[in-house]
Amino acid sequence: MKEIKEISELDNGINIIKFSAKWCRPCKKITPIIDKLEEELPKANFYNVDIGTSNDIATAFNISSIPSILILNGNKPLDMIVGTMDKTTIKNRINKHL
Repeated sequence: MKEIKEISELDNGINIIKFSAKWCRPCKKITPIIDKLEEELPKANFYNVDIGTSNDIATAFNISSIPSILILNGNKPLDMIVGTMDKTTIKNRINKHL
């Protein structure tokens, strides 16, 4: 999963951004789930934003809780998942936009 610091680094198409922080325990729990989904969903581009070092992106997308997973088309938000959820639920939410 590519770490980004600027919105301009997003590709065209469906982008999945995981907002997290190194100190966030729920974020650590969801990371392996997102890593597996990145392998299973090659049509989506997966990114990570550490709000400790890239808070500007979190602010631009009004991220107020972590972990948050933002689903975008290019840089246009389509859906957001806040908190931890199981892999199937997250995958289904992403698949709605692929």
